[in-house]
Amino acid sequence: MKQAAQHAFTRQSQGAFRLRLKPIAAIAFSVMTCAAIPPAIAEAAGTDQNKNGPVAEFSFDNTYLRQESGAPIDTSRFTRGNAVSPGTYAVDLFVNGARLGREDIRFVGKGGAAGSKPCFSREILNHAGIDMVKADAASGRPELGKTSASAPAVNADICDEIGTLVPGATVDFDFSRQMLELNVPQAYMRNSARGSVPSDQWDQGVNGGFVSYNANTFRTDGSAPGSTQSYLGLNAGINLGAWHLRHQSSVSAATGQSTQFDNIATYVQRDVEKLGAQLTLGDTSTGGEIFDSVSFRGAQLATDDRMLPDSIRGYAPVVRGVAETNARVTIRQNGQVLEETNVAPGPFEINDLYSTGYGGDLVVTVTEADGRSKEFTVPFASVAQLLRPGVTRFSATAGQLRNDSLDTKPVFAQFTLQHGLTNMVTAYGGAVASNGYGALNFGGALNTNVGAFSMDVTGAMTSVPDAQSMRGTSLRVGYSKFVGATNTNVSVAAYRFSTAGYLNLNDAATIRDIAEHGGDMNAVYRQRNRMQVSVNQKLGDHGTMFVTGSSQNYWNRGGTDTLFQAGYTNAFKYGTYSLTAGRTRTMDGQLSNEFLLSTTIPLGHSAHTPMLTTNASHNSDGATNMQANVSGSLGAANQFSYNGYGTYNVGGNSADNGNAGVSATYRAPYATVNASASGGGGTRQVSAGVQGSVVRTRGA
Repeated sequence: MKQAAQHAFTRQSQGAFRLRLKPIAAIAFSVMTCAAIPPAIAEAAGTDQNKNGPVAEFSFDNTYLRQESGAPIDTSRFTRGNAVSPGTYAVDLFVNGARLGREDIRFVGKGGAAGSKPCFSREILNHAGIDMVKADAASGRPELGKTSASAPAVNADICDEIGTLVPGATVDFDFSRQMLELNVPQAYMRNSARGSVPSDQWDQGVNGGFVSYNANTFRTDGSAPGSTQSYLGLNAGINLGAWHLRHQSSVSAATGQSTQFDNIATYVQRDVEKLGAQLTLGDTSTGGEIFDSVSFRGAQLATDDRMLPDSIRGYAPVVRGVAETNARVTIRQNGQVLEETNVAPGPFEINDLYSTGYGGDLVVTVTEADGRSKEFTVPFASVAQLLRPGVTRFSATAGQLRNDSLDTKPVFAQFTLQHGLTNMVTAYGGAVASNGYGALNFGGALNTNVGAFSMDVTGAMTSVPDAQSMRGTSLRVGYSKFVGATNTNVSVAAYRFSTAGYLNLNDAATIRDIAEHGGDMNAVYRQRNRMQVSVNQKLGDHGTMFVTGSSQNYWNRGGTDTLFQAGYTNAFKYGTYSLTAGRTRTMDGQLSNEFLLSTTIPLGHSAHTPMLTTNASHNSDGATNMQANVSGSLGAANQFSYNGYGTYNVGGNSADNGNAGVSATYRAPYATVNASASGGGGTRQVSAGVQGSVVRTRGA
């Protein structure tokens, strides 16, 4: 015959909608219809045009196709490839190859054309993970949720071709398996970040309380009168429903001094899920991303990144591209694979890359189904102010400044806002208002091919009692870059310049307090310039070199504080070694140079092999210090650790002397205890400490 009968069941019909029979079913049907039929039983009756070209139309001789009553079977529905009759079918719904579940899908006729097409409600499309807001914007359809003649209700079926609802989407129905597959470009899918948990599945945790403690005492004896210093640090909390009480404090005592209690922080807080933020009431501190951090007693509502999945915390750029087929996308950074994922044909967007510190450009490879591949680069360098596109952070604070050196503690209010505009740009700013003080900040951060930059300007005005008001500005610039070609990481480079009248909130409050009591306002140093830089360079397979430096000076004091350090670390046959050099210059002109050589060598090959560390240092005063240290651990879980050392000083401004000591730590089931002892040079020292936590919950 001109066409095999089973071809009519596999011929693709209009659009991307087609009907398939399992091979065995097609063969059986062919045998039934062709075994005793003359060659011309089935004849092509015409063609139809669609985007895939002409589709043959067939007619069948149903002489041997009879019902039990003897009436012939109507084969007209099989004259074209799509033989699905209108009606409602319970189908297994797949989206981009992943099974979504079993759904009742209604099929309707094609308005005179043979076969039928599926209808989808917006509710089902949303349930399928399709971002209908993006799809509506791209297709020009009314937005989801609007009620008008042109915007159907969420649950109403829409029977247009799927490509008019979601650009580039196709649908494929396997009638024999009752499987309906949607293929949607990844860019129109809602991205659920790895590790995310729907907010309706969050819980407040169990009610309970805990106390963490760290207690130690230190005793020294020698030519001078002996002294004992003791310390107790506490970190405690109680959870009751949505509210969490937290307390941090310390108690310190020393021979000849009164006992001192310091309340570091005491506050209650609760989550505000809809804002992705936490409300805090009590004694705590502000963040330091935009304005300098200060301690306060009051209230704060601030974004909490801990409510975000790990995969979207911190900064990483969004990777966008276009796939021509079902493709594999591979993202590499510094030669390491960060992510591999499959995407459907069409535009794709990957916005949940894990943050990788200060970054390194991303190399993206798109491998098509036929083996073709293309590659492009996405710049990735980060500074602290950069956020992912669309991410917002905010903080609103009101309270009283906590500064024990002040007689008058002012109240203040502070607001900060950061928003990621694009892969390249983050905008941020804020304002502070207090008694006699106001400040305004605005700035931005950029991710570029030559590195990440941040720059902001803060203007401040301080009203000083019985003195002229002080006004000034402060310019802050930051830079970060990883150069993959040379393995060079400029991790931190920051510069700040402030005019003579600029003060931050803490300094302004201090100067106002001094002025009110007739003191010397020049006792508060007003910073003029500050610069910091840190560069790390990898050399060979094991070698690394670093350079760090900082410098700062002040408007009302001469001289400059300068610190410079450089070092090199590498491995050799028996262990590792490092060499460090540093120079320090104080504002009063004192200069000091120091050099340090250190080696670490394992003393065996067993699991508990001790390590021998040697250090030799020399400074510009002519003093040389030599030290040997042996440390290791014991126990099945390394619960016991020990350390023994000997040191000898020669030259410099002090007499030659030596010192030796031992220390040990035991991690017991309920606490960690430690002790140490040393002696030499006419002095003796002993110490002991214990730390641990106690947790109590219902049923415990």
